[in-house]
Amino acid sequence: MTAREAGFRPLTTVTARWAHKGSFGTEHLTLEQHGKRITATAVVISPDGEEPYAAWYQIFLDSQWQVKAVSVHRTDSRWFIARAPEPGRWCDGDGTALTRLDGCRDLLLPQACFPFSPMIRRLALPRHQSTELDTVSVSLVTLAPARSRCRITCLHPNSRYRIEDLDAASAVDCHVDADGLVAEDAGPFKRISSR
Repeated sequence: MTAREAGFRPLTTVTARWAHKGSFGTEHLTLEQHGKRITATAVVISPDGEEPYAAWYQIFLDSQWQVKAVSVHRTDSRWFIARAPEPGRWCDGDGTALTRLDGCRDLLLPQACFPFSPMIRRLALPRHQSTELDTVSVSLVTLAPARSRCRITCLHPNSRYRIEDLDAASAVDCHVDADGLVAEDAGPFKRISSR
């Protein structure tokens, strides 16, 4: 753990679950660290009123919470795989460079809650400091990767953050727990269990 992360506890295996407010739809996550590798594995089921889907994803990170790879698989046999051999450089599952994503260090899955956590932990922003980021945004509906610009602001270190989608002009405030996982309501999500 770095000095900048002093407010977060050392990572152990954690299981967490979020629900969509007022609707059927869940995300169930297991977060593990093995040596210098962190793996997030989750299943997401769409909320009522959206195109029905179910998907599982894995996000592989290094010990500094930098995304190294993502794999998303839907139950209708569609999938998306990408690797980041170095920060801000992406290639697909076959090794073909995804140059349109150059400079994007972070990852968002708009229908999932966990991907806020790596940004929060990697940046370790001090109170009231903001930074803007280019991210790779992968929709669980279309599986199409796109560039997205966001701003993250620390409202209270290791506790409360605002994440703004600058392209969609929307914002989410979230409270995180000692693992850096969203602990209370964040946009359409609410935390329903953890261990």
